[in-house]
Amino acid sequence: MDMEMQGSSSTERFIPVTSVANDKGVEVALDIYSYTIQIVNICFLGNPQHENEFVLVDAGMPESAPMILKEIEDRFGVGAQPKAIVLTHAHFD
Repeated sequence: MDMEMQGSSSTERFIPVTSVANDKGVEVALDIYSYTIQIVNICFLGNPQHENEFVLVDAGMPESAPMILKEIEDRFGVGAQPKAIVLTHAHFD
């Protein structure tokens, strides 16, 4: 699996980020899942054993909803919905 390390200082904790070419995400911890859609990263925060107890961080590119919904279904089960969506920045994605 191609991965890059992301961080800005030697004291910062590095988090693996999937490459754009990868079709699956990275489970950083049991309750942190990172997934790349086109050129942006989204994350699910929550234990996959609790289907409606997760938060979606960022919401991907336009028209990426089917890919996000599939990842939610694969990780949390059919019909699972996030308790919240957190947007960390504002630009075209």
